Amino acid sequence: MPNRRQPASRPAPETHEALLARVIKRVSGEMPDVAGKLGNIKPYTQGSLLDRVMYPKGAYAITLPSGRMLYNPGLVNDEQTMLDTLTHEGAHLRDQEGESMLDQIGQIIQSLYTPYEKRPWEKNARQSEQWAHESRLGRDIRLK
Repeated sequence: MPNRRQPASRPAPETHEALLARVIKRVSGEMPDVAGKLGNIKPYTQGSLLDRVMYPKGAYAITLPSGRMLYNPGLVNDEQTMLDTLTHEGAHLRDQEGESMLDQIGQIIQSLYTPYEKRPWEKNARQSEQWAHESRLGRDIRLK
Protein backbone atom coordinates (compact mmCIF):
# COMPACT_ATOMS: atom_id res chain seq x y z
CA MET A 1 0.00 0.00 0.00
CA PRO A 2 1.49 3.37 -0.97
CA ASN A 3 2.47 5.77 1.76
CA ARG A 4 0.12 8.69 1.46
CA ARG A 5 1.25 11.96 2.89
CA GLN A 6 -1.08 14.15 4.76
CA PRO A 7 -1.30 17.54 3.09
CA ALA A 8 0.79 20.01 5.02
CA SER A 9 -1.34 22.28 7.09
CA ARG A 10 -0.89 25.87 6.17
CA PRO A 11 -0.34 28.42 8.87
CA ALA A 12 -3.08 30.96 9.30
CA PRO A 13 -2.43 34.08 7.24
CA GLU A 14 -0.72 36.85 9.16
CA THR A 15 -3.09 39.57 10.26
CA HIS A 16 -2.60 43.09 8.99
CA GLU A 17 -1.80 44.24 12.54
CA ALA A 18 0.79 41.48 13.06
CA LEU A 19 2.44 42.27 9.73
CA LEU A 20 2.56 45.98 10.56
CA ALA A 21 4.09 45.25 14.00
CA ARG A 22 6.77 43.09 12.37
CA VAL A 23 7.54 45.76 9.77
CA ILE A 24 7.71 48.49 12.43
CA LYS A 25 10.23 46.39 14.36
CA ARG A 26 12.37 45.88 11.26
CA VAL A 27 12.36 49.51 10.15
CA SER A 28 12.99 50.60 13.76
CA GLY A 29 16.20 48.56 13.65
CA GLU A 30 17.20 50.31 10.44
CA MET A 31 16.25 53.80 11.67
CA PRO A 32 16.95 53.74 15.42
CA ASP A 33 16.84 57.53 15.74
CA VAL A 34 13.11 57.58 14.92
CA ALA A 35 12.23 54.09 16.18
CA GLY A 36 10.22 55.42 19.11
CA LYS A 37 7.88 57.29 16.79
CA LEU A 38 7.36 54.64 14.11
CA GLY A 39 4.90 52.73 16.28
CA ASN A 40 2.57 55.73 16.23
CA ILE A 41 1.40 54.99 12.69
CA LYS A 42 -2.23 54.02 12.36
CA PRO A 43 -4.82 53.69 9.61
CA TYR A 44 -6.38 57.01 8.70
CA THR A 45 -9.74 55.31 9.16
CA GLN A 46 -8.99 55.20 12.90
CA GLY A 47 -8.16 58.90 12.99
CA SER A 48 -10.39 61.76 13.92
CA LEU A 49 -13.21 62.96 11.71
CA LEU A 50 -10.90 65.71 10.44
CA ASP A 51 -8.20 63.10 9.66
CA ARG A 52 -10.65 61.02 7.66
CA VAL A 53 -12.06 64.00 5.75
CA MET A 54 -8.70 65.67 5.02
CA TYR A 55 -6.70 62.53 4.18
CA PRO A 56 -5.37 62.97 0.61
CA LYS A 57 -7.09 60.61 -1.80
CA GLY A 58 -4.59 58.11 -3.15
CA ALA A 59 -1.89 58.81 -0.54
CA TYR A 60 -0.13 55.80 0.91
CA ALA A 61 0.64 57.65 4.15
CA ILE A 62 1.15 61.08 5.64
CA THR A 63 3.20 62.45 8.50
CA LEU A 64 1.59 65.38 10.25
CA PRO A 65 3.57 68.25 11.80
CA SER A 66 2.81 66.75 15.21
CA GLY A 67 4.73 63.61 14.17
CA ARG A 68 1.55 61.55 13.98
CA MET A 69 1.46 59.24 10.97
CA LEU A 70 -1.59 57.93 9.16
CA TYR A 71 -1.68 55.37 6.37
CA ASN A 72 -4.20 54.00 3.91
CA PRO A 73 -4.73 50.29 4.72
CA GLY A 74 -6.27 49.78 1.29
CA LEU A 75 -2.95 50.71 -0.36
CA VAL A 76 -0.44 49.71 2.32
CA ASN A 77 -1.40 46.07 2.63
CA ASP A 78 1.65 43.93 1.88
CA GLU A 79 5.07 43.62 3.46
CA GLN A 80 7.11 45.40 0.79
CA THR A 81 4.73 48.34 0.55
CA MET A 82 4.69 48.62 4.36
CA LEU A 83 8.50 48.57 4.50
CA ASP A 84 8.83 51.24 1.82
CA THR A 85 6.07 53.42 3.26
CA LEU A 86 7.34 53.27 6.83
CA THR A 87 10.87 54.11 5.65
CA HIS A 88 9.50 57.07 3.69
CA GLU A 89 7.52 58.35 6.67
CA GLY A 90 10.51 57.73 8.95
CA ALA A 91 12.53 60.06 6.72
CA HIS A 92 9.86 62.72 7.26
CA LEU A 93 10.08 62.20 11.03
CA ARG A 94 13.84 62.62 10.81
CA ASP A 95 13.44 65.80 8.74
CA GLN A 96 10.98 67.23 11.27
CA GLU A 97 13.49 66.99 14.10
CA GLY A 98 14.94 70.43 14.64
CA GLU A 99 12.31 72.15 12.48
CA SER A 100 10.17 74.81 14.04
CA MET A 101 6.41 74.71 13.76
CA LEU A 102 6.72 77.77 11.51
CA ASP A 103 8.98 75.78 9.13
CA GLN A 104 6.45 72.98 9.03
CA ILE A 105 3.56 75.35 8.38
CA GLY A 106 5.63 76.88 5.57
CA GLN A 107 6.02 73.43 4.03
CA ILE A 108 2.29 72.85 4.21
CA ILE A 109 1.64 76.12 2.42
CA GLN A 110 4.40 75.43 -0.12
CA SER A 111 2.93 71.98 -0.79
CA LEU A 112 -0.27 73.65 -2.00
CA TYR A 113 1.68 75.22 -4.88
CA THR A 114 4.43 72.66 -5.53
CA PRO A 115 3.84 69.34 -7.27
CA TYR A 116 4.50 66.36 -4.99
CA GLU A 117 7.55 65.12 -6.90
CA LYS A 118 9.22 68.56 -6.77
CA ARG A 119 8.95 69.12 -3.02
CA PRO A 120 12.49 68.89 -1.52
CA TRP A 121 11.32 67.00 1.58
CA GLU A 122 9.51 64.46 -0.59
CA LYS A 123 12.59 64.01 -2.77
CA ASN A 124 14.62 63.30 0.37
CA ALA A 125 12.06 60.81 1.71
CA ARG A 126 11.77 59.10 -1.67
CA GLN A 127 15.55 58.81 -1.89
CA SER A 128 15.68 57.20 1.58
CA GLU A 129 12.88 54.83 0.63
CA GLN A 130 14.54 53.83 -2.65
CA TRP A 131 17.97 53.35 -1.08
CA ALA A 132 16.51 51.22 1.71
CA HIS A 133 14.45 49.16 -0.73
CA GLU A 134 17.48 48.34 -2.85
CA SER A 135 19.68 47.73 0.19
CA ARG A 136 17.19 45.30 1.71
CA LEU A 137 17.50 43.15 -1.37
CA GLY A 138 21.17 42.52 -0.72
CA ARG A 139 22.24 43.15 2.86
CA ASP A 140 21.31 44.33 6.32
CA ILE A 141 21.41 48.08 6.69
CA ARG A 142 21.15 50.94 9.12
CA LEU A 143 19.73 54.13 7.67
CA LYS A 144 21.87 56.73 9.41
